[in-house]
Amino acid sequence: MARIAVVEDEAPLRTDLVEYLSACGHDVVGCADGKDLDRCLDSRIIDIIILDINLPGEGGFSIAGRLR
Repeated sequence: MARIAVVEDEAPLRTDLVEYLSACGHDVVGCADGKDLDRCLDSRIIDIIILDINLPGEGGFSIAGRLR
């Protein structure tokens, strides 16, 4: 079971991804933007991040570079 963060600003798409991956047996959290992801990473270990590129505020490429 992977611990997954889904970073997507469109709530319906984020909800669908979280529900699907959870139904597949993964521990999944949804994040609306980079700030939400940072709070999530402060409180739990994440194995995989599914990251939208066009996010409000800090874009996905910037987040990926920062986390790398």
